[in-house]
Amino acid sequence: IITANLFRENSQAYVPFILLNVNAYSFQIKFDSAITENDYSLHVSAFSPSTLPDSSESSVSDARTIQRFHTQLSTQSLTHTINFPFAYSSTPSVHASVESPNNIVAHAISSVNNNSYTIRFESQVDQNYTIHTLSQESN
Repeated sequence: IITANLFRENSQAYVPFILLNVNAYSFQIKFDSAITENDYSLHVSAFSPSTLPDSSESSVSDARTIQRFHTQLSTQSLTHTINFPFAYSSTPSVHASVESPNNIVAHAISSVNNNSYTIRFESQVDQNYTIHTLSQESN
């Protein structure tokens, strides 16, 4: 699971990007426009997907506090609902990155609740898109 954020000090400019060719050892990133300045930083987190918790109480609790997973979209649509593998007891924070074959489409997250969140795209996307999600419930 890859989450990435492009950061630039004192700038409100947004440069859309997508992830490409994610595998266990590497990934590529494609920006919508050339980055010509050297004051950008790319903040990246890389994790293995969450696994089903074992039967111990603490493992179940930990698995539900932080969840890491990817979702292959199954339909063509502007809006997709992403369900958490396990329901949270309260609304979590959500970080999502989009992996696609080559097409950058702007997106936004909304309607976060304890069971799911919504990701809305600027134009329709299909089963060639994978959503990488890192979610965490605050205690």
